[in-house]
Amino acid sequence: MENEDKNLSERLRFTLKILGISQTELANRIDVKPQIVQYLCQGKAEKSKFTFDIAEALNVDVSWLATGKGVAPCISQLRKNTKTIPILTFNQIREGKIYKRKFDPMRVTSWIPIKEGISQDSFAIVLNDKSMMPRFDLDTIVIIDPTVDAYQTQQKNKFVLAYLAEEDFLVFRQLHINDNVKSLIAHNNNLYKNVLLKDEDIILGICTEARWTN
Repeated sequence: MENEDKNLSERLRFTLKILGISQTELANRIDVKPQIVQYLCQGKAEKSKFTFDIAEALNVDVSWLATGKGVAPCISQLRKNTKTIPILTFNQIREGKIYKRKFDPMRVTSWIPIKEGISQDSFAIVLNDKSMMPRFDLDTIVIIDPTVDAYQTQQKNKFVLAYLAEEDFLVFRQLHINDNVKSLIAHNNNLYKNVLLKDEDIILGICTEARWTN
């Protein structure tokens, strides 16, 4: 991947995010004041005398970091080494997994670390409604594993991310199966209705972990 149209600041921010490295840590690695790294990340710098030191400290191609030409960081390797997954918006998930449009990792603004045992193919979402309260509050971060078959797993209380084809909409609900009737259950029944899954609807993954913000 080349990023000729991006500047040094954007490539540096992108690299720090996927590596899970803070600006302060980078400053310590290259032995400069944190304000220098902060300036490089927040501005629109085209070049820096610290570019070589930064590339060496982050183990990325100096040509790519400096110009956007060369070998860009291999996202799959970086995720494996740093054990992070992206926090995706509902629109990003829909575009990539439903519409099959090419996904640009530069559009990811947040990554979170994961513990051992969580699939590297997982992704996270931030709940944007109150349909699953009180169990899942608004803004809860939920980790979704797309590699687990929600219909086959023996996990109890299965919470899933589902795509409703007719509505062209994503929802996070509890999956309930009874006599081959599949339903998506909302815990907040006062404001949200349960949904019957149709053949054209898609389960995009199962919840493996939730992280509450409070």
